Amino acid sequence: MAFLLLGVAAWAAPASAVVSVDSIEGKFALTPQYISFITTQDGDMTLWQAIESRAYKNLAELKTDELAFPVGFWYKLRFANHADSNTNLYLSFCGYPKEVQVAEVNEDKRIIASKTLGYYTNPNKKEVPSVQKHYLLHLAPGEHKTLFVGMTFHEEVLPSHLSEFVVRPFALLNQNLYTKLSGQFFYQGLMILLALVAFFAAAIFRSKSFVFFALLQFSFALYAAQVHGILPHVLPFVLHIEKHLLTQAFIASILLFFNYFQINYLESDKRLPAATKWLTAFTWMVTFVPFIMFGIGLSDYVAVQISNALVLIWLLAQMAVIIYLTRSGVRQARNLLVAVSLQAAFALFYLLSLLAVLPGNALADNSFQIGSFILSMFVFYGLFENIRRLNSEKAQVEALDKLRTDFFTNITHEFRTPLTLIMAPLEKLQQQLKIPENIALLKTGLRNTRKLQQLINQILELSKLDNDSVALKVGKFNFVQFVKRTVLSFESLANQKNVRLNFVSQQEEMELWFDDEKMEIILQNLLSNAFKFTNKGEVSVMLINHEQTVELIIKDTGSGIDPQQIDHIFDRFYQSAQRANRAAGGTGIGLALVQEYVKLHGATISVQSGLQKGTQFNITFRKGHQHFDNECIDHKQTNLSEERPKTVEAELHERSTKPAADVPAKGPRILIIEDNPEISELLAGIFDTEYQVQAEDNGREGIEKALNWLPDLIISDVMMPEQSGIEVLETLKNNLKTAHIPIILLTARAAQEEKIEGIERGADAYMAKPFKTQELLAVSRQLLQNRNKLKELIRNSPTLNFGKLSDGGAEYEFILKVNEVVEKHLSDSQFSVSQLAEVLGMSRVHLNRKLNAGTGLSANKYIQQYRLKRALTLLEEEHMNVSEVAFQTGFSSNAYFVKCFREFYGKTPGSIQKSA
Repeated sequence: MAFLLLGVAAWAAPASAVVSVDSIEGKFALTPQYISFITTQDGDMTLWQAIESRAYKNLAELKTDELAFPVGFWYKLRFANHADSNTNLYLSFCGYPKEVQVAEVNEDKRIIASKTLGYYTNPNKKEVPSVQKHYLLHLAPGEHKTLFVGMTFHEEVLPSHLSEFVVRPFALLNQNLYTKLSGQFFYQGLMILLALVAFFAAAIFRSKSFVFFALLQFSFALYAAQVHGILPHVLPFVLHIEKHLLTQAFIASILLFFNYFQINYLESDKRLPAATKWLTAFTWMVTFVPFIMFGIGLSDYVAVQISNALVLIWLLAQMAVIIYLTRSGVRQARNLLVAVSLQAAFALFYLLSLLAVLPGNALADNSFQIGSFILSMFVFYGLFENIRRLNSEKAQVEALDKLRTDFFTNITHEFRTPLTLIMAPLEKLQQQLKIPENIALLKTGLRNTRKLQQLINQILELSKLDNDSVALKVGKFNFVQFVKRTVLSFESLANQKNVRLNFVSQQEEMELWFDDEKMEIILQNLLSNAFKFTNKGEVSVMLINHEQTVELIIKDTGSGIDPQQIDHIFDRFYQSAQRANRAAGGTGIGLALVQEYVKLHGATISVQSGLQKGTQFNITFRKGHQHFDNECIDHKQTNLSEERPKTVEAELHERSTKPAADVPAKGPRILIIEDNPEISELLAGIFDTEYQVQAEDNGREGIEKALNWLPDLIISDVMMPEQSGIEVLETLKNNLKTAHIPIILLTARAAQEEKIEGIERGADAYMAKPFKTQELLAVSRQLLQNRNKLKELIRNSPTLNFGKLSDGGAEYEFILKVNEVVEKHLSDSQFSVSQLAEVLGMSRVHLNRKLNAGTGLSANKYIQQYRLKRALTLLEEEHMNVSEVAFQTGFSSNAYFVKCFREFYGKTPGSIQKSA
């Protein structure tokens, strides 16, 4: 639309330019030269007062910095139609005033029409919809009209809002509106379509990134619909919600969903945990602060400005995280950086056009939509690229897993050759040897060689299962007879461990189809586990015959399993936390193999357990052979061999490994604390020719034995039931009775940090399994020799100066404490060993053992020597006479003092006094 400026006189000065219409072309924003204004105090001027007023000024003279809100305005606009036909103009005003009053006045100052405008037009009526206040002006050919527009601004607004008047032809408005609506609806539909596709992808790929991306698309669509006035036509109920609250809600959803999308897409919570935590907290603050400001009555203008500033800071923070991850080589971050940068550029273009810094046009009006669409396309591509990358990495992991499986298969095959070369000579030697001790050693080697071979076979079986190369050879057997014979092979183990072994079956015969070799492995693994973790309890095996199934139950009263770890016990190489700290914890292969064999038989296995409540395994087998492939069924295999080989576990416990309690007194005492019976027996065999040896099979009993027996040396395993070796170490080193005893820790865990921990906790030596016998003997002898040297140093010290013993540790502290008590009672001739023991908090027997271990002297002899050493000091340094010294050091008579002194020093007290 071309507009001509005509200088038409008005009845009020100054005269504003006249908007003259002679053709209709497009939208026109009125500049200040077309508008006259007058300010009022909070809208207190009536329409007639505004019409009659001569105080109007040109809007160009408005000084916004002098305004004090709330403020009222009356505007005067003049229009003239010079065309030959009627013209309908559509006037839009600023949307921030709560109410707008419009009046048409002709040249005779007569009010032709007046209207009070609301916030929205009713979308259900056949009117042109708009979220702005608007007025329809009709002009006949040659007609002149003056419009008076009254507005009251209750809150501060931008200066541009005070002059926000737009004129456009009504017909063109409809055409533009439909174009605008169709474009916006297309955008909304596109965003919603992307969101639905993202939800579908999230369901397929199980990815949270797609979920938050879908929610982000919905937020973009709703925000654009709200800003462009489409939302009220789709959701009429939003008419009752404040415009700024609704807009802020959609902005908040965009910020929140983008933040969580970025976290999941870039995994920033793992790569930058601290920064992500703070950024998420800031995001929530940015979303809630505007609502808080609205709630406390802050003006919409100030609240929006603060919100915009916070959003800008938030955007910069997000960009900083994305840029950092891009520089760190995160591929997805580069994609997101490009997308967000383009969105930010289009958003800035949109904002500058709103502020009239850049000219408004179709590109500016739709720049937000364009930017968000580009962002969505980049991100959508990145999401699927990320999925493709993850699938590629998964394929690589699977390939690596296959290589690892092949490695285990190959290496275990290689193990078999040296094992064969070890077992064959040992078996031949066993037949030739006659000495019982050597035969026992050979048996130990053979048993453990077979156990190693059993583990290798299990690893090979797992590898075959991975390659689907394990085939069953199923026959029909009497399941009761089969299970009973396997259970009885554990009878010697049950007797050794004082465990009651029960077998219960409802009937003597139950026909079942199964692979007898695989079934034996299932039973032996489950029974071995039951005995490993049951001491002095009960292991029960039950068979229950159902109509279509046979149920096998293996139950124990052992230590049980933490319910939180039950789901993992069938995982390969997995050990529950409490069992991993025990020597009997196993490898985590057996149960994995059991589960695989159970599945091959078409059966199911379940477990119920709790800490200190025992464990129960239930296996349900289907009767008949219809569930097996024909290739694996052997109809001729129906008999069982009369004798089954003894299990390795049963063999390991054939002999008692605990040395007798009443060992002969033939040297220093050594206490072995080790829960593996064969290692305990081996250690006892190493030391029992030169030392007195006792053994305990758990930490708690080991501590009790040490306190009662007071050994000269303790050798302890680290991983044990009841209490670990570290707990044994700390308990004994912190007890006055046993603090002096050297302790050697043995463990299969030989990492450097574990050695350091053992030494720092007070261990005198830390040795890894497998250990060398000569090295263990050498370390033990050296520790005992050091103890003997300390004894000699204490016993033969000519004075009471123990400065040389400053590195004697707990023994030094104990001797100082004894000396302190004796010194306090030095002149008391009635002070006895019983009184000393009472003050030290130990029995007389333990005091004698402790002092004998540290000094080689009995408590009574040590007190006497202490008195004599103090007497020597008094004679040499204090120059006291013999009688005074005897009295001062607690001797009841001078003669007895002289006798004891001569026996200890080879001199009389008098000779010492004379020389002094």
